[in-house]
Amino acid sequence: MSIGIHKYSVPVLAMWLAASVHAAVDVGFESGVPASWSGSTGGLSVSGYHYKEGSQSLQWDWGSGDVLTVTDLQSQGLVTSEVQGYYENTFYMWVYNEAPLSNETVTVSFKDGNGNVQYHYWFYLNWKGWRPVSISYRYEMFGNKNSQDLQTMTLQMPAVAGGGTVFIDRVDFTGDRITSSASSTHIPYKLDLGDNHWSRMRYYSELPRNHGGETPTEQELADLVGMKNGVLDYIRGSSPSASNLSAADSVYATLGITTNPDGTVKGKPLFGKEHNDSETIELLDNVILHYARDFYHNGSAGSRTKFMQMIRHTLDQGYQSGCVMETVHHIGYSFRPYPLAVLLMEDELKAEGLWDEAYAMACWFAALDGIWEPTAEVSNMDAGNTRTIARYCCIFFKDTVEEQVQYLKGLRDYVQVWATPQPQTGEGVKPDYTGFHHNHYYPARYVAPAYKSISWAVANMSGTEFGIDAQAYDHLKKCMLVQRLNASAKDMPMSLAGRGSPLTTINSISSGIGYLVNSPVVDGQLARAYNLMEPSDAVPGYQPEEYPNGFWQLNYAPMGVYRDDDWVADIKGFNNHFMGQEIYAGTSQYSRYAGYGAVEILYAGGNGASGKREEGWNWNATPGGTTIHLPWTQLNANGREDEKTDSIFCGALRFGAKAEYYLEGEDALEGEIGLFAMDFQQKNLSANHNPTFRFKKSVFCIDGKLICLGSGIQNDDAANATITTLFQNHLQNTADAVVVDGVSETGFPLDQTLGMTGNRWLLDNVGTGYYVPAGNDSIKLTKMNQTSPQQDGTGTYSGNFAVAWLDHETSPLNSKYEYVAVPKSSAAEMASFAGSAGAFYSVVKNDAAGHIVKSGSVEAYALFAPNSSLAGSVVKGNSDPCLVMLEGDGIIDLTLVNPVLNFDGAGVLDAPVPVELILNGTWAIIDADAGISLVSTNGSETTLRFQTNNGEPLDVQLANPHAEIEERTFQFTPIHDAHSSQNDPSVNYGANAKMAIRSDKFSKAMHGYLMFDADTEGMIPLSAMLRLYCSHNDIILTVHDVADTSWTEGALTWNQQPAIGGVVDSHSVVIDSWESFDVTASVSGAGKLSFGLMSNEGSYSNVDTKEGANVPVLEVVAVSLGGDKDADGLPNGWEFEYFGGATNATVSVDDDGDGFDNLAEFIAGTNPTNAGSFFAASSTNLSSGFVVEWSAVSNRSYGVWHSVSLTNAFTNLASGILFPQGAYTDTAHNAVSAGFYKVDVQRAD
Repeated sequence: MSIGIHKYSVPVLAMWLAASVHAAVDVGFESGVPASWSGSTGGLSVSGYHYKEGSQSLQWDWGSGDVLTVTDLQSQGLVTSEVQGYYENTFYMWVYNEAPLSNETVTVSFKDGNGNVQYHYWFYLNWKGWRPVSISYRYEMFGNKNSQDLQTMTLQMPAVAGGGTVFIDRVDFTGDRITSSASSTHIPYKLDLGDNHWSRMRYYSELPRNHGGETPTEQELADLVGMKNGVLDYIRGSSPSASNLSAADSVYATLGITTNPDGTVKGKPLFGKEHNDSETIELLDNVILHYARDFYHNGSAGSRTKFMQMIRHTLDQGYQSGCVMETVHHIGYSFRPYPLAVLLMEDELKAEGLWDEAYAMACWFAALDGIWEPTAEVSNMDAGNTRTIARYCCIFFKDTVEEQVQYLKGLRDYVQVWATPQPQTGEGVKPDYTGFHHNHYYPARYVAPAYKSISWAVANMSGTEFGIDAQAYDHLKKCMLVQRLNASAKDMPMSLAGRGSPLTTINSISSGIGYLVNSPVVDGQLARAYNLMEPSDAVPGYQPEEYPNGFWQLNYAPMGVYRDDDWVADIKGFNNHFMGQEIYAGTSQYSRYAGYGAVEILYAGGNGASGKREEGWNWNATPGGTTIHLPWTQLNANGREDEKTDSIFCGALRFGAKAEYYLEGEDALEGEIGLFAMDFQQKNLSANHNPTFRFKKSVFCIDGKLICLGSGIQNDDAANATITTLFQNHLQNTADAVVVDGVSETGFPLDQTLGMTGNRWLLDNVGTGYYVPAGNDSIKLTKMNQTSPQQDGTGTYSGNFAVAWLDHETSPLNSKYEYVAVPKSSAAEMASFAGSAGAFYSVVKNDAAGHIVKSGSVEAYALFAPNSSLAGSVVKGNSDPCLVMLEGDGIIDLTLVNPVLNFDGAGVLDAPVPVELILNGTWAIIDADAGISLVSTNGSETTLRFQTNNGEPLDVQLANPHAEIEERTFQFTPIHDAHSSQNDPSVNYGANAKMAIRSDKFSKAMHGYLMFDADTEGMIPLSAMLRLYCSHNDIILTVHDVADTSWTEGALTWNQQPAIGGVVDSHSVVIDSWESFDVTASVSGAGKLSFGLMSNEGSYSNVDTKEGANVPVLEVVAVSLGGDKDADGLPNGWEFEYFGGATNATVSVDDDGDGFDNLAEFIAGTNPTNAGSFFAASSTNLSSGFVVEWSAVSNRSYGVWHSVSLTNAFTNLASGILFPQGAYTDTAHNAVSAGFYKVDVQRAD
């Protein structure tokens, strides 16, 4: 596998955003000096030395204080209505300056017919060569601007002895506005417009720079040497091919560069990025590195000459430090090989006197000083993708090592901020590690390449004093692993393709992981992931990862990802904060429905194995999506038409703890199973959008199946049918079968309507089954040749497809659906499932208020509205829309998420939103995340409050205090066991019947490893004993924790063994006997866990393995909580929580010595083992009355009493006061001089 510094191959780059081309020119100088142009003292002529239009420009040999006057502006093209026009308002002009003049300015004025100056502006003459002096009348010029009837323009030159010469060309008096521009050093007051990270170089250059004045350490200097050598290897690359040089020569000929007698050059005019790529630096960027490498590797004098002429021409045309060329929007995509070519030719450029200008230009357009931007340009994906490599390389060519060290530290800080998740709208990395571009989760086109480039820099800084910190590394790693979870064989689902080709293979995913895997040492998880994706370039010593399984909630995307076996289901929607699809004219014009609840199933072989093919794809039929099937003319976007909605409810919920998390430490994102839901209304974005179009849908993922529900499907479109697509698959052969109720449909073409009076099942041609119960709308099934428009709108193409959809017909009103998708199925399996589906799941509710599904002991709720009387389930009601899943009986695990991201008006996360959940029956909290509280319980129902925030789940474990306690003993045998040998570091002993354990006293250590899948089925472990059969020698055997559960007995060696953690238990063992070790502290009951076996003695002992005669056993005693086993009034759960057992607490004992016995502490809701936790009250005399205060606890009811003396009876002032109220104001006794209060407490249940 390639690691460290990687070779650079010059790519053929593509412009991904349509450029606005400014083509109009009012005044040219091909026919001489216009009669309306005159100078007060200097001479005007035309010249062929320099030009930006045609082959001539106006030459002005100006004298000190000279004035150039242009009359009759309107006859030359100025349009008065466009001076202040919203879409125009821009004056364009290019000026060539022969000699720079520091601090000298030119004033340009526009006068009305009375000679009054209405508009004026100025620019410096501090440059040599061409520069644009274009500017907006409306926003950037000065003046009173009372009249747009402009007649005359003047250029006032500075009072400089001897004057000078300038050339003027390409004048347009009222041109189209520049939507993305920024200031240059010659017009420093120009406004920053549009997406300014591309052109804010002047702003970046003025930012404060950290780490200045620091003296480099010896290690930093040593690192610099090695890192620069790596950069040099990288930019040198390999000798270009003959075809590379031929392409370069073709471009060079197109440029037509020649040298003037005065040594300056001329040739094809180059402009900023508002022009076609053939007129910008893009033209040179693709080839200039070929010339540099040809000279370096082969000493080609011809390539050196052409390279130098290209540099001279680029600088002459205005591509200089300090200039933004009117606009350089997307310059990063056109400026990647170019700076590397400059760096490679450092010595030659110095010999020609061009180094300083060329290097400054490389740093300027790579926006090197952007590393000082404190938000890392809001984790901008464009900058991360296109500028990171050039920035890194440019640093090593700074003049001093002090500067190089300063900038490397700055780049390190930039990357660390760039990779930090931010809970906000807009660009950047989000808390669920999704990456956003243009307010859209955009892994396919923008995010993966950005991660790749950032990882390249991280890899090259790793292992040095400039490496990023562990937290930033972890963030970046998880960013790439989330994309890996979305993809199959590096293919992304169509719903995540964004603008561009809907079928996208992202080599950047594996490339980025490949860079990061050795940063600075091998990351085992990344190595295994890389080896699965790139088996031909595998990291040695690591097996390919097993396919990750589980459910991931990505609520910024927003989407759910469900993986089982070797397939992935990507379930995608969108909401009011993040759009569903970015659509431009000429790209993705028909992709409106990409996020309409798509359920895309990708198999291990990627798109090809999953029935995906662009040619002929019906863009109306998004798998899993609910759509209106429009004619192509109506589905076609009208220019820029990003798909947005005002609907707020869309997201996913993960459920169930995992023994091992693919995203380590991210249990808030990852679970065993999960739920996705979406409440949608189409936004009135165009004449072909329909705001009456609504639907609600959910997808419950469990046991390798997807239970899909839809309700409230409605719109008033009487011309076009509304459909929910089951599948759309390309047919490799027209005879590929779709099985319907056991009958193989091999005919072609095929057009069937399947009535739904009974249950049906289908098996598509790639092996996904669909169970559709009776009562659904009819199924349409076709196998035919489809013709569809290309997404760029340039034509059509066709292909053979099998498509099935539920037909909700035209103008549906509250239509609904229900089906189950069964990936990787067979006809026999589908027939069996169809016959027993009722035993697998039941739908309790499927209407506008919510969807409720039960499967086994699991219940899933997609609650789209508040409810108060849900029937047939644990949950009775909810205060706000939310997703809920739960499992259990006497003890239940419950998880809730509010997927509505509570952003404020500025797009920043706001305060948590409380959601109350009402449960049938009486429940007590055993364990709960922060933000969950028990509000009340009254014997028939229990109310919980969840403080929801950031789309994150909240988990709670509840017990029914009236349920009986159950105690069980589980016995687990190893799923993996083996030992490693220091003496034979590459030998695997996974098949041995015994493990040998010995210390490293003679450098011959042997360590044992065991792994168990210790799932106690939700019961709480009380004790755990590891029982091992030992033989051969009496030794001291030590059992250790091992955090890693990804190792396998077939791959474990001394060289590839997991790290051994802390000691769990240790004692002497006797040969030929069973020995027990207490490992209670290490067992959670959640699943996989590993132990390591070590010894401190030189002799060794054998421990039988699962292949031996005496198999190791992990014996776990676990309980489920509920009821009151000893009938003492203290529930089992409470006694377990504080005393470790169901009968361990004594009612009348005051264990913590605070004056309250255990029964009193239980009633008050205080901690019986903490002397500082007891029930107390206080009072304060205020003008408004006496205020009595106490510390309130959930599920408790309080009463306040008053008496004039302790010998008199107390009178009740208030009762039934519930949490969170913890105070009462007595106004009745405000005038009483003396008195007493008491507060009582009782459980609310």
